[in-house]
Amino acid sequence: LLTGVEQNPPTPVIDSNGVYHFTNAAGASNPRLNPSLGFFTVNEPIATSQYNSLQTIVNRRFTRNVQAQVSYTWSKCIDDGAFGVGSFNGLTATPSGLENPFNAAIDRGPCSYDTTNVLRANGLAALPFHGNRLVEGWQISGIVSAYSGLPFNVFDGYFDQAKFGNTNGPVNSFARPNYIGGCNPYSGAQNVNEWFNPNCYSLEPVGTFGNTGRNSLRGPGFFDADVSLLKDTKISERLRLQFRAEFFNVFNHENFALPNSVVFASPVGAISSAAGRITSSNAGSTPRQIQ
Repeated sequence: LLTGVEQNPPTPVIDSNGVYHFTNAAGASNPRLNPSLGFFTVNEPIATSQYNSLQTIVNRRFTRNVQAQVSYTWSKCIDDGAFGVGSFNGLTATPSGLENPFNAAIDRGPCSYDTTNVLRANGLAALPFHGNRLVEGWQISGIVSAYSGLPFNVFDGYFDQAKFGNTNGPVNSFARPNYIGGCNPYSGAQNVNEWFNPNCYSLEPVGTFGNTGRNSLRGPGFFDADVSLLKDTKISERLRLQFRAEFFNVFNHENFALPNSVVFASPVGAISSAAGRITSSNAGSTPRQIQ
């Protein structure tokens, strides 16, 4: 699989703890592999992915006026950085790239589209009313979909702590912060104002990358239920009349997008007031609609 790799990074110095340092003690950048060139990234076919799943389907054919099907998938997808994986369930998965071009192993983690649990159920019931055209021919059907949340990265912010020279956005050099051991990112959070606790992260020292794993947190799950009511009325041998009422997202359940995953703001190292906040709905979900 393709993944972005920085082609001209500063030459690292590895200390006794295995930490890569891309600047000296004073914060001056180490020389690049080619001092005549700056930062540039190229996609390389070096990443791999692995998917394992348990897939089950229970199907009831139309018998005694009832038809139903339930499917459930329990899965795990792991990769080390695939670029341009598209979208799933209304959410665009985050394109990835190697944080440290000298150590691809630290980017091994859940795929951006990894969805642990996927449940779909649908059914149809022909209502057993008989007697005249007003009560005969009624059917009710429904579809229920429920998915686990997608994983996402936690990022530093709009600055270059590792001194790679990339200042083109919040996924600056794909840099992730340090995780504070023992802190639960979901403690006291899990709402739209603070989906995760940004105080579980600290800014890594200048010239280094943080130890937070790739795609280490998960966003909100997804739930949707659609119901339809239908009636077929026979007018003549060649003519039928159909009444249909459809209810999309019948419970008006709100499905949220991924939270803001940029932890720090200016001055460098200050916790951003927007960190962990959800400001939009899932693009694959709509409010209740009736037609």
